[in-house]
Amino acid sequence: MKLRDARPGDLVPLYELWRLAVQASPDMLTEDQRRELALAFRDRHMPGATMVVAVDRKGVVRGCVGYDSDGAAAVIDKIWVDPEHQGEGAGRGFVDWLKARHDRIEAVVNSGARDLRGFYGELGFKEKARRGGRDRDAYPDVTLVWERRSG
Repeated sequence: MKLRDARPGDLVPLYELWRLAVQASPDMLTEDQRRELALAFRDRHMPGATMVVAVDRKGVVRGCVGYDSDGAAAVIDKIWVDPEHQGEGAGRGFVDWLKARHDRIEAVVNSGARDLRGFYGELGFKEKARRGGRDRDAYPDVTLVWERRSG
């Protein structure tokens, strides 16, 4: 897959990726919460997000990474890959793309929705902090960090 900056025309396929990601965690949200999030995603989040997309040979968007950056460091806001194309290297490609441009990368994952600690661990990320998860039904958010080793 080829990586490129997201474009305004990618809004619909990116929304579909988001929708698939939400559906993958059916017990986490009610139908009303999904609708509310969908509107917020479309109207407020997507227009100003910094994202890179993975496209297949036909130019179809198959995944994306959203992140914030201050130059030396990046914080991953999201990584979504079309479920039918997971395991094809898009997620790893996104992290490698960020590693080539930053000395430090942080990702916060919810250990209940889809626990991605193994994915990030394979890419050299280390657990730095946990927040939440004290209630019986809550899962903690886990902060994972990768740092370039100097020397």
